[in-house]
Amino acid sequence: MTTERDKAKLRWWQFTLKGPLLSMVAFSAILAWWQRPFIVKQSFYNGACNIETTVRRGWNGRLYHHGTTTRYFANGKKAVEIEIYGAEAGPDSNGVEGLPGTRYWHEDGRELTWRESWVYWSMEYLPREMSGEHIMTEPEWRAHLREKKAEYDKIDEEYEAAVAAINKAE
Repeated sequence: MTTERDKAKLRWWQFTLKGPLLSMVAFSAILAWWQRPFIVKQSFYNGACNIETTVRRGWNGRLYHHGTTTRYFANGKKAVEIEIYGAEAGPDSNGVEGLPGTRYWHEDGRELTWRESWVYWSMEYLPREMSGEHIMTEPEWRAHLREKKAEYDKIDEEYEAAVAAINKAE
Protein backbone atom coordinates (compact mmCIF):
# COMPACT_ATOMS: atom_id res chain seq x y z
CA MET A 1 0.00 0.00 0.00
CA THR A 2 1.17 3.48 -0.81
CA THR A 3 0.79 6.11 1.77
CA GLU A 4 0.21 9.82 1.29
CA ARG A 5 3.86 10.41 2.04
CA ASP A 6 4.97 8.07 -0.76
CA LYS A 7 2.56 9.71 -3.20
CA ALA A 8 3.97 13.17 -2.35
CA LYS A 9 7.51 11.87 -3.03
CA LEU A 10 6.40 10.43 -6.36
CA ARG A 11 4.68 13.66 -7.37
CA TRP A 12 7.84 15.59 -6.61
CA TRP A 13 9.81 13.34 -8.97
CA GLN A 14 7.20 13.41 -11.72
CA PHE A 15 8.23 15.00 -14.98
CA THR A 16 6.38 18.22 -15.70
CA LEU A 17 6.79 20.70 -18.52
CA LYS A 18 6.64 23.73 -16.25
CA GLY A 19 10.34 23.74 -15.33
CA PRO A 20 11.81 23.36 -18.83
CA LEU A 21 9.24 25.78 -20.26
CA LEU A 22 10.03 28.45 -17.65
CA SER A 23 13.79 28.00 -18.12
CA MET A 24 13.42 28.34 -21.93
CA VAL A 25 11.36 31.51 -21.53
CA ALA A 26 13.93 32.95 -19.10
CA PHE A 27 16.83 32.01 -21.40
CA SER A 28 15.03 33.55 -24.41
CA ALA A 29 14.39 36.78 -22.51
CA ILE A 30 18.05 37.01 -21.46
CA LEU A 31 19.24 36.24 -25.00
CA ALA A 32 16.87 38.84 -26.50
CA TRP A 33 18.17 41.44 -24.03
CA TRP A 34 21.81 40.46 -24.79
CA GLN A 35 21.40 40.75 -28.56
CA ARG A 36 19.18 43.84 -28.66
CA PRO A 37 20.42 46.66 -30.91
CA PHE A 38 21.72 49.76 -29.14
CA ILE A 39 23.54 52.95 -30.11
CA VAL A 40 27.21 53.65 -29.37
CA LYS A 41 28.17 57.34 -29.42
CA GLN A 42 31.74 58.50 -30.04
CA SER A 43 33.26 61.97 -30.26
CA PHE A 44 36.45 62.90 -32.12
CA TYR A 45 38.49 66.05 -32.73
CA ASN A 46 37.34 67.82 -29.57
CA GLY A 47 33.68 67.43 -30.48
CA ALA A 48 34.05 68.51 -34.11
CA CYS A 49 32.99 65.04 -35.25
CA ASN A 50 30.40 62.86 -33.49
CA ILE A 51 29.48 59.34 -34.59
CA GLU A 52 26.44 57.26 -33.64
CA THR A 53 26.64 53.58 -34.54
CA THR A 54 23.81 51.09 -34.12
CA VAL A 55 25.31 47.78 -32.94
CA ARG A 56 24.32 44.52 -31.29
CA ARG A 57 26.27 41.89 -29.37
CA GLY A 58 27.05 38.55 -30.93
CA TRP A 59 27.01 35.24 -29.10
CA ASN A 60 30.71 35.79 -28.30
CA GLY A 61 30.19 39.25 -26.78
CA ARG A 62 31.72 41.16 -29.71
CA LEU A 63 29.88 44.13 -31.20
CA TYR A 64 28.51 43.94 -34.75
CA HIS A 65 27.00 46.69 -36.90
CA HIS A 66 23.22 46.40 -36.98
CA GLY A 67 21.72 49.41 -38.70
CA THR A 68 22.65 52.99 -39.39
CA THR A 69 26.04 54.52 -38.70
CA THR A 70 25.83 58.31 -38.76
CA ARG A 71 28.53 60.96 -38.46
CA TYR A 72 27.47 64.44 -37.33
CA PHE A 73 29.07 67.85 -37.66
CA ALA A 74 29.77 69.87 -34.50
CA ASN A 75 26.57 71.86 -35.14
CA GLY A 76 24.53 68.63 -34.94
CA LYS A 77 23.68 68.32 -38.65
CA LYS A 78 24.15 64.97 -40.39
CA ALA A 79 27.44 64.59 -42.31
CA VAL A 80 27.65 60.93 -43.39
CA GLU A 81 25.16 58.08 -43.16
CA ILE A 82 25.26 54.41 -44.15
CA GLU A 83 23.45 51.23 -43.17
CA ILE A 84 25.77 48.38 -42.23
CA TYR A 85 24.74 44.92 -41.05
CA GLY A 86 26.93 42.11 -39.78
CA ALA A 87 30.39 43.68 -39.99
CA GLU A 88 32.31 43.64 -36.74
CA ALA A 89 32.39 47.02 -35.01
CA GLY A 90 35.61 48.02 -33.32
CA PRO A 91 37.65 51.07 -32.43
CA ASP A 92 38.96 51.35 -36.02
CA SER A 93 35.62 50.76 -37.74
CA ASN A 94 34.05 54.17 -37.22
CA GLY A 95 34.89 55.42 -40.70
CA VAL A 96 32.03 54.80 -43.08
CA GLU A 97 33.27 56.67 -46.14
CA GLY A 98 33.57 54.95 -49.47
CA LEU A 99 31.15 52.08 -48.90
CA PRO A 100 28.34 51.61 -51.44
CA GLY A 101 25.13 53.29 -50.33
CA THR A 102 26.86 55.95 -48.25
CA ARG A 103 25.30 59.42 -48.35
CA TYR A 104 27.21 62.64 -47.63
CA TRP A 105 26.15 66.16 -46.63
CA HIS A 106 27.80 69.56 -46.40
CA GLU A 107 27.59 71.42 -43.09
CA ASP A 108 25.00 73.73 -44.64
CA GLY A 109 22.70 70.76 -45.40
CA ARG A 110 23.19 70.12 -49.14
CA GLU A 111 24.00 66.59 -50.28
CA LEU A 112 27.49 65.92 -51.68
CA THR A 113 29.18 63.24 -53.74
CA TRP A 114 31.97 61.17 -52.19
CA ARG A 115 34.69 63.28 -53.85
CA GLU A 116 33.08 66.58 -52.83
CA SER A 117 32.74 65.37 -49.25
CA TRP A 118 36.37 64.22 -49.14
CA VAL A 119 37.58 67.63 -50.32
CA TYR A 120 35.26 69.42 -47.90
CA TRP A 121 36.32 67.31 -44.90
CA SER A 122 40.04 67.40 -45.64
CA MET A 123 40.31 71.06 -46.68
CA GLU A 124 37.69 72.93 -44.69
CA TYR A 125 36.27 71.01 -41.78
CA LEU A 126 38.70 68.73 -39.96
CA PRO A 127 40.52 70.45 -37.11
CA ARG A 128 44.25 70.97 -37.35
CA GLU A 129 46.83 71.61 -34.67
CA MET A 130 50.07 73.47 -35.24
CA SER A 131 52.51 74.13 -32.42
CA GLY A 132 49.73 73.42 -29.95
CA GLU A 133 47.41 75.96 -31.59
CA HIS A 134 43.99 74.66 -32.60
CA ILE A 135 43.06 75.68 -36.16
CA MET A 136 39.61 74.67 -37.37
CA THR A 137 39.07 75.63 -41.02
CA GLU A 138 41.09 76.19 -44.18
CA PRO A 139 40.66 80.01 -44.11
CA GLU A 140 41.91 80.09 -40.50
CA TRP A 141 44.80 77.80 -41.48
CA ARG A 142 45.81 80.09 -44.34
CA ALA A 143 45.57 83.17 -42.06
CA HIS A 144 47.82 81.41 -39.55
CA LEU A 145 50.39 80.65 -42.28
CA ARG A 146 50.36 84.31 -43.44
CA GLU A 147 50.82 85.48 -39.85
CA LYS A 148 53.73 83.11 -39.17
CA LYS A 149 55.33 83.34 -42.65
CA ALA A 150 58.45 85.23 -41.53
CA GLU A 151 59.05 82.84 -38.65
CA TYR A 152 58.57 79.77 -40.86
CA ASP A 153 60.79 81.25 -43.60
CA LYS A 154 63.58 81.72 -41.04
CA ILE A 155 63.20 78.09 -39.90
CA ASP A 156 63.34 76.95 -43.55
CA GLU A 157 66.54 78.99 -44.15
CA GLU A 158 68.19 77.49 -41.05
CA TYR A 159 67.18 74.01 -42.19
CA GLU A 160 68.56 74.57 -45.71
CA ALA A 161 71.82 75.91 -44.22
CA ALA A 162 72.12 72.87 -41.94
CA VAL A 163 71.49 70.46 -44.83
CA ALA A 164 74.05 72.31 -46.98
CA ALA A 165 76.63 72.06 -44.14
CA ILE A 166 76.00 68.34 -43.78
CA ASN A 167 76.33 67.79 -47.55
CA LYS A 168 79.55 69.84 -47.61
CA ALA A 169 81.02 67.81 -44.73
CA GLU A 170 80.37 64.57 -46.58
